[in-house]
Amino acid sequence: MAAAAGLLLSRITQHSNFAIFTVIGAGVAVGNSLMSLSYHTYQSELFPTPMRARAVGFVYSFSRLSAMVSSYIIAATLDHAGSVGVFVLISTAMLIVALTVGLLGPRTCGLALEQI
Repeated sequence: MAAAAGLLLSRITQHSNFAIFTVIGAGVAVGNSLMSLSYHTYQSELFPTPMRARAVGFVYSFSRLSAMVSSYIIAATLDHAGSVGVFVLISTAMLIVALTVGLLGPRTCGLALEQI
């Protein structure tokens, strides 16, 4: 949802009115929030109880470090390819993450923490 709304938003920025821009921007925000909620919930289910806080903290810290590095990549992409290029970059990264977790991540739905 966030990827599709972001790509749409990048295409209409010069040609739309405020209402359309706001609705699509809200779609980006909702999509990003849903993705964040989903992966934070999923990552907390992956680790056994005795080490969960430390493991989730490490994963979160690593995501903050990668966000710092990715800001430079996004700035370079914006300079060379514009806003459409940035949204394509971010959408591709989201797709890679979703496919990696969806295809390679362990299934957690309906399982007790001890079974995961």
